[in-house]
Amino acid sequence: IPVQSAPTNAGNVTVELTQLAYQSPRPWPELDPGAENYICKQLGFCQAVSSCADMRSCYWQKYSVIGGNTALQLSNNVQYPAASQPSFSQDAFDTAKKQIIGEMVAIGIVKDYIRDLQQPFLKVETRATVDLQTIGKDVYDAVQPPPADKTTAYALGLVSKIMLLGSFAGPPVSAATGGVSAVFGIMSYLSTARGQPILGEEILTKASDLRRELFDRFDLASQELTAVGLLIVSDWGKLMDAEQHIKSNWTLENMKPVEDVLRTASTQHFYESLVPVAYPYLIQGTPDGPAGQYNSRDAHSFLCFAGQPDNAQVSATAGYNGSGQPIKNRFFFTRGWGLTASPPAKLADDIFRTTTGLEKLSFFTPRIFGKVYQATNGVNACGVGYLPFWKP
Repeated sequence: IPVQSAPTNAGNVTVELTQLAYQSPRPWPELDPGAENYICKQLGFCQAVSSCADMRSCYWQKYSVIGGNTALQLSNNVQYPAASQPSFSQDAFDTAKKQIIGEMVAIGIVKDYIRDLQQPFLKVETRATVDLQTIGKDVYDAVQPPPADKTTAYALGLVSKIMLLGSFAGPPVSAATGGVSAVFGIMSYLSTARGQPILGEEILTKASDLRRELFDRFDLASQELTAVGLLIVSDWGKLMDAEQHIKSNWTLENMKPVEDVLRTASTQHFYESLVPVAYPYLIQGTPDGPAGQYNSRDAHSFLCFAGQPDNAQVSATAGYNGSGQPIKNRFFFTRGWGLTASPPAKLADDIFRTTTGLEKLSFFTPRIFGKVYQATNGVNACGVGYLPFWKP
């Protein structure tokens, strides 16, 4: 079909599947115009109103209804109209019919492949929503005066999570997550609510925003995959190349690992999105030592972060001294100073459990919290008197 009649797609996609969709067009094999038009009309297309101009244009304009079943209909029900003495020969008709059947079979293969890529999004939407509800409640409970203790998260971009996790999985999962993650394009980082006091409502609002974002992102990805399918079926070269890839190196035999990657990526994304709302202060404590032992050396001596659990802090190299020896500092997150300002131990357990895949060294960073605040052991109010004080 003419290039100007092909659909366009403005999505930012970069992997092999979408590179194929954007490769240079190649012309369709020529067919007898009369035979092609006759076949198109017999299939219910190429009509005077609300239809496509020719059979190949119908491939993308009628994408939802053309495929393997249409090929079967053409094979069984459309025959050469000898009685009407058409302008095209039996040989021209047979050639056109055979070629179009092969193209429609290829379209069916592409559509099935696109559908398979879309399935993990449909399944994970529900599961991830349940995960988010649990995580949101756990974080909410963690900042309330009496009850629970559990989980949280902030903004790294869902797409980068999917791409990173999928890249380590190896084929065929890596190929599938590549095709899946490509359709997200470049996603902006989420903003996080700041300021004091931290209210439980802020966490619930953020969780609600994340839920909408989850559905929007996954729905957009599904739409983008359909758009890629439209581009592929709009060109003979793309369609044939895609068919061969799908039959060989793009085979998707088991999408369960892809679903697992999407769900894990979503969980990490939720934790990284909610934790800084509940606990917005990332502390770099000096010298290195347990955060719970940081002491205020003033007239009212007290432990600044007495409630900080061991599993919600990490010792990390922050620099090197003149002798080249590493300087260790203590990193942890809190909503201020005082006994009740620290996260509960159960919350840290949930964030950094093995199945979540989050590591402390990557989590305790300005990338997640936006800023690092300094605390020093043995000085007035541990040097963080400007942070909110939380009473027991």
